[in-house]
Amino acid sequence: MSDAEKAVRRRRQREGIEKAKQEGTRFGRSPLPMPDNFYSVYRKWDSKEISGEEAAKLCGFSRGTFYRRAKEMSQSVRRPERV
Repeated sequence: MSDAEKAVRRRRQREGIEKAKQEGTRFGRSPLPMPDNFYSVYRKWDSKEISGEEAAKLCGFSRGTFYRRAKEMSQSVRRPERV
């Protein structure tokens, strides 16, 4: 394949991706569903009863996924600061 053909293919691919994003197409893997026991495991982890690694195993997540979901949880339940 010549360099010119590769350049044309890459340009058309980039245009297609941009168009898909404008139309709202999502890329990547679908998020894992939240397990039923997440909130109770999160509370135990937050109160230092269990480690992050143990909490991740109980939820069936990797450590990174557990920490990301825990961060989302803490931001959603955080109360607004008083002025």
